[in-house]
Amino acid sequence: MTRSYNLEALDDRVNTRDDNLTAHDFHNAPLVWRTLNPVLESDIIDTSEPTTPVYIPTKPSTRPADIDTTAPLHCPVLSTTPTSTPQITAHTNHPRSVTPSIVTRPGTATTMTDLPPALLQGLRLLIRANHILHQHGLVDAFGHVSLRHPMAPDQYLIAAYDPGAPALVKSQEDFISYRVKDSTPVDAEAPQGYSERYIHGEIFRRFPEINCVVHSHSETVIPFTLAAVPVRPVFHMAGFLGASSKGVPVFNAQDAYAELAGKVETTPDMLIKNQPLGKALARKLHPSLPVVLQHKHGFTCMGKSVEEAIYRALYTQTNCELLGKALQFAGGDYQKVGYLNEEEAKACKKMNEKCVDKSWRLWLREVQNESLYENEEGEPEALPVKGMKL
Repeated sequence: MTRSYNLEALDDRVNTRDDNLTAHDFHNAPLVWRTLNPVLESDIIDTSEPTTPVYIPTKPSTRPADIDTTAPLHCPVLSTTPTSTPQITAHTNHPRSVTPSIVTRPGTATTMTDLPPALLQGLRLLIRANHILHQHGLVDAFGHVSLRHPMAPDQYLIAAYDPGAPALVKSQEDFISYRVKDSTPVDAEAPQGYSERYIHGEIFRRFPEINCVVHSHSETVIPFTLAAVPVRPVFHMAGFLGASSKGVPVFNAQDAYAELAGKVETTPDMLIKNQPLGKALARKLHPSLPVVLQHKHGFTCMGKSVEEAIYRALYTQTNCELLGKALQFAGGDYQKVGYLNEEEAKACKKMNEKCVDKSWRLWLREVQNESLYENEEGEPEALPVKGMKL
């Protein structure tokens, strides 16, 4: 039986902050009503540059903290009773303080008895993504991975500077939530964060469909940012790299410094530590080109999910390892190396997307069995088994 909704009454309950209003009321409201209450487009999209189509969330989102809180809200209200110290008891046997920037109503002190399932799953994935990247040598003390906030697409989550090192991330308290529009912390009292968070913020801003970004200083990949050797896919697991004869795009920070001279203060330390540099890097990416090399630095990749972004990061590194070996056999002449052609790359990319679940399950089990990698939030829910289904 289809449940009927009095949308006028629902609007009134939102605007008056009804104490009994819950996320359940929003999730079960008609899709039309939910899509008429999206995150403000201006908070996600940089309208001064070409973008992909506007992201319309299928779940209710929160409002940025800098929006007038006396204005009508269009976000799920988990509880409207403010407290000085938010507490949570989800998946633990004792109350634990919640980092304010992770609360789904940023800028408020909201008491929650449980983390919303979508946010909990996202945090679990993000913790394990950090661990997987470390185990496979894509990050050490440096490098990072971020997640678009599952309940607030105008925010993203990334580890704080301390503990920061991906292998040491273990709980929600290790993360900070930033606004996509300018990479400022949602919580004004948030601890120190990564200076290079602008990589993540500007990619999320430019590509509303992207939900995870990885930045790596892989020692296997960096040599290809230094030599005039295009990175192209050399085996079937890297079809996502595309078949362009020019290879994966390369971002040179020196070019960006020259472009920004006199406009923004820059330091030639190769770091993407302001919004203009982040925008310059993001412009090198495209939905069909999800990886960009960074000259003398490393690489960045993106995906629609955590699992997809991690897959692309690991197999970008593996592809570079194989390409390096092939170049040795070819006497250093990259034109003598066999690459995937355009037809093969497209077909392999589709295959890659169908097999992400298989590799993720293995990588997840590997870090679960290593004592270095602690996880206080519990394990992420298993992905549906996909595969080729021939």
